[in-house]
Amino acid sequence: TGRMRRLGRTLYLDGKPWLMRAVCYSPVPVGWDPDWFEPYGDFFTNDYAGIFERDIPLMAAAGVNTMRIYTLKFSKRHRQFFDLAHQYNISILVGYDFEDGTKSFFNTAETMENTQAELRKLVQSAKHPAVVGWIVGNELNGPWNLYVCDSDL
Repeated sequence: TGRMRRLGRTLYLDGKPWLMRAVCYSPVPVGWDPDWFEPYGDFFTNDYAGIFERDIPLMAAAGVNTMRIYTLKFSKRHRQFFDLAHQYNISILVGYDFEDGTKSFFNTAETMENTQAELRKLVQSAKHPAVVGWIVGNELNGPWNLYVCDSDL
C-alpha cells in the first residue's frame, strides 16, 4: 500500500513508528472445517458478521492493532469486515497462500505471469484503508511443505 515502511529495525505506518500488536485471525464457526467446505476459510463476509462483530471489539480492548488474515476469495465482498476493523483502528495484513509450497509458482514465465495476475486480483479485492500489506506464501519452511525454503534441500 505504500503506507508501511521499515527503517533499520523499526516499522513505520503512515510515517509514524509502529509497534505491531498482532493476532492471526480466522473467524471459523464452531464445527466447521475450513479445508473441506465452502467458503473454504473466507469467513470475512457478511454471512459471518456475527462472529467478527463479536471478536473485533474484544481484540481492540485487548490492545490488538493488527490482524493477519488467511483467506479472501476474490469473488466475495469483505467491506463490512474491513470497515469494522478500521473503525477499531486495527490494521490488516492479507495472506496469499500458495496452497502447496512444494509447487513453484515462479519457475517459468507462464507461472510467473499467472501468479502476478492472482496477486493483482488479491490487491484489488482487498483495497481498503484498513489493509496495510500482503503476506505472500504461508509457512513454506514447514514439514507439511517439505521445507521448500530450506537452502540445504
